[in-house]
Amino acid sequence: MLYMQTVETGTYGLLKSLMADMAFNYFALSGG
Repeated sequence: MLYMQTVETGTYGLLKSLMADMAFNYFALSGG
């Protein structure tokens, strides 16, 4: 699903998805 979204939105979508994933992991690991 994420791959298909990336294909549709292009590089900007990929970057935004990566940023969101990193932020989610950061907050999850920090317990926030």
